[in-house]
Amino acid sequence: MDHSQNGESAVIAKMFLTVPSTSEFVVEFGAGDGYSLSNARYFIEEGWTSVLWDTEEWVTAENVNDLFAAYLVPDDVDLVSIDVDGNDYWIWKALTWRPKIVCIEYNALWDHGERKVIKYNPRNVWDHSYGYSASLDAMVDLGKEKGYFLAAELASTNLIFVDEDYWGAVPALDPETVELGWQFWVERGRACTKEFVEV
Repeated sequence: MDHSQNGESAVIAKMFLTVPSTSEFVVEFGAGDGYSLSNARYFIEEGWTSVLWDTEEWVTAENVNDLFAAYLVPDDVDLVSIDVDGNDYWIWKALTWRPKIVCIEYNALWDHGERKVIKYNPRNVWDHSYGYSASLDAMVDLGKEKGYFLAAELASTNLIFVDEDYWGAVPALDPETVELGWQFWVERGRACTKEFVEV
């Protein structure tokens, strides 16, 4: 059963038909109750080993690698899902583990060509506005820097990246074809207390 918000688990499971899942290990940040809106739950039900973090572990750019080590996440972890409503970009940037597939929340408000990222604050809490994560172009650039290509975008919410070692095993998605902009954000900046920076 796919418990994810927009069918992310089904899309990722299809990718694992051609990308080898050597460890069958998944890590999910922002896991909530581990069922509702979970990108990991499908794989757990398929028998994968998991580490799920929500509020019991405050994950930051400073401690993410220590947490991976403490929870014995294998070097060849197959899937990491990052949805922390804020520092998603900074956590992935800091992560030294190299999962085969990364599913990460992004901010679809920003237009093509805009490389905007929420200013890093290790104690950031989402204020229910558009003040979270990073623009599409910022995420794509980070993916390239870390050796990943964009493979999917779902519902102006999540991006799925695949390790460039599997280029050709999964079709790449041209970022320019992604439709951006949320209609319900009437004014950019309205009710937002967060600062964005250029990267």
